[in-house]
Order: sequence, then C-alpha cells, then structure tokens
Amino acid sequence: MSATQSYLSSPRYGYDFVVATTQTSINATIKEFLSKGTEPEVLVCYVADSNGNPTPIDYATLIKNAHGSDPFKVPAGADPATNQDIKNLYAARYMAGFKAKIGIPPGYAPSETPDFVTLGADTSAVIYNLMCSEFLVTQYTPGSGYNPAQWLSISQPSGKAWMFTSKVDLRLESGAFDSLPKDVQAQIKNMGGGAFSVQQLLFDLDNAGLQSTPTISGVDPASNIGMVLQRDFLDKYFAGVKATGSPVLGCVVKKVGPDQSTLALTNFNFETLPLLSPDTKLPYQNPTPQQLGAIDAQ
Repeated sequence: MSATQSYLSSPRYGYDFVVATTQTSINATIKEFLSKGTEPEVLVCYVADSNGNPTPIDYATLIKNAHGSDPFKVPAGADPATNQDIKNLYAARYMAGFKAKIGIPPGYAPSETPDFVTLGADTSAVIYNLMCSEFLVTQYTPGSGYNPAQWLSISQPSGKAWMFTSKVDLRLESGAFDSLPKDVQAQIKNMGGGAFSVQQLLFDLDNAGLQSTPTISGVDPASNIGMVLQRDFLDKYFAGVKATGSPVLGCVVKKVGPDQSTLALTNFNFETLPLLSPDTKLPYQNPTPQQLGAIDAQ
C-alpha cells in the first residue's frame, strides 16, 4: 500500500512526520506477543455481605476463611450436600468468582485466532477484543424452597473464546486521556525508544470501556456471576494485573535503550484512517477483509 492510499499526506493534521502500520500488522504482533503466555493469572472472588449482595474479597482471605477450600478447585458437578469444600465455601459466604489470564484462547489455529484490535475510521472508537488463554467461573447458589443448592463451575471451551469487547479512545487530546493520572499520561506519551512498541499500544488499550460481555453457555446473565462479569471484569482484571507490578497485560512501558535520533520527538498522537480507493481517492464504501486489514494506525 502506498502513502497516497491513506490520509498520510493530508495537510489537515499538520504533523511533521508520520509513522504508520496496519490493522493486520498490529494484530499479528499482539498475537505473537501474547502467545508467549507470560501474562499474570488473576483470581477475583465475591462473598455475600449482610444484605446478601456480592462483595469482593481477597482470594487468600477467602481461602483462609474457607479452611483451605478453593472455589477454583471444586469440580463441576460436585454435590453441595456432600462435598466438604462446598460446605466450607458456603460457611465463608462464597457467592461467585472468576480466574482469568489474558492470552491466545485455546483451540484456534494461528491463522484463525480472532483479532484483538479493530481500528475502523474513528480514533475515538477503536474496538478491543479482550480474550483469555485461561478462563474459569464458579458460583454457589444456596437452596431455597424446593430447590436444592447448586454448584456451578465452567471453563472456557476450546475453540470458542469468551470475548469481552471494549471501546477505546486512542486520541491523546480527548477528555478520557485528560482524566487519566498524570503519571499514566506521561507513560502513554512516552518519547523514548519504546514509543511505538506493541507494549505501548497495549498500555493505551488498557484504558477501555466495556461494550459487551460474552454469552457463556450455562451462565444466566442475571445470576451473581453474570452480573459481576458485566459490572466488574475489566476493572477487577486490570486491578489484579497492576497488583503484580505490571501496569498492563503483564508488560511495563519503559525505554528499550537510549534514543539515538538527532531529532527528538516533542509530542505525538494516534490516528486511525481508512484505506482509500486509488480510483476515487475516497474510503471504500464496502471494504473487503483485506482492505479492512490495511486500515492505518498512525
């Protein structure tokens, strides 16, 4: 693709230099990066408060309160009436929890792995699909009336990723960016040798707003686990990642070496731009998958 097939040469941005890549290249790099499987595992648990509402609890504290019983080790189909671990978890007021690890979901050939990023033509609405290499949800439902207590334990099936879709504003002049802590803004606007790395992009994608949660077979969206996944997954997951010392997806935004350039960057921003038709010089009205893959990130 040549520079004339995008807005690279447009004077409306007023940039002195433009560095561009494509949606296909970004996804290929992210997949390679995440395929190493080095991302931290996050465990999030909830117990019933005095009103019976799900309240977060530290995983280690839950295990202690449940006398060593682990909700993520109780097998699916366990009987709450006879399983001692479930009895211990019930006594500790356990309601629901999830264990997740961001990465390449199992059961996909490399060429068939869903894309993590969809750029589109609007820099304020980049779509980010968060997927996990490991994902397990559990839930205890007390018995009531004629219904016995139930234990739920479901893992992400092979080849059917549970996908959380988020919308990300990559503009560095937006209100969303301005509302971030100053140290986070400084890391995103890193001018060092790692300014255009995949780690940098993943850091930016961390500042996402959840758009939709996956449909998990066997999980009622109105159940406790369904509600906490909808309400808390992104915040709780990334809070758990940051607690390990890694700001985003297990990577740290840092300089990879001294900047050898004699022309120092003073500022930068992101733009996502559609591929232009060489005939009309306008964006394709119905782009093919290959044309979508050539959308610029500049």
